[in-house]
Amino acid sequence: MLPFVQGTKILEIGHGTGHLQRLLRDQNYCSVGLDESPQMIRLAKRRLEKANPQIIKLVRGLAQALPFPEAEFDSVISTFPSDYL
Repeated sequence: MLPFVQGTKILEIGHGTGHLQRLLRDQNYCSVGLDESPQMIRLAKRRLEKANPQIIKLVRGLAQALPFPEAEFDSVISTFPSDYL
């Protein structure tokens, strides 16, 4: 997925447990994770706090109604497309 990412400001829709968020942070991307599930946000925060708690940016919300200004991100990714998303 990383070869297809453009720019440095990345939105991941459906971040789940935070594996990709950690990878993006390790590669020096400025990433934000969006997920509807409070449980997934808690799991991802635990994973990311181990790496660097100052840069955790996880937001609860829906892909159908993004809580961000237009053109906020250079790339938007979703690696787990499903009916849930």
